Amino acid sequence: MSGEEWINQIPDSYQMQVAYYGAITGVEKVGMVVLIGGQEFRIYRYISDVEVEKKVIEVAKKFWKEHVARGITPKAESKEDMAKLFPKGNGLEVRADGIIIEKVSSL
Repeated sequence: MSGEEWINQIPDSYQMQVAYYGAITGVEKVGMVVLIGGQEFRIYRYISDVEVEKKVIEVAKKFWKEHVARGITPKAESKEDMAKLFPKGNGLEVRADGIIIEKVSSL
């Protein structure tokens, strides 16, 4: 984690999570305690940012409506996403026929 302790320099992915929690709970200040690599102790502070929180809530609502409520899994965007969606194979082998090879080639 980068950033100076006690100020709003939480890495973006964590800051969005904290902003979301702050927005839904109405909390204006959040302390975030981290232990980096099991050795480096840091404390960060998040102070409410209404504009960021509005955007985070909008994204959350959109995700809920488009994916959760409709039961549609979001598309994978990386190898890591694919590994999470399909953690292990079923052991079956599928051989690609000409049509599948053609489709894969066109991708």
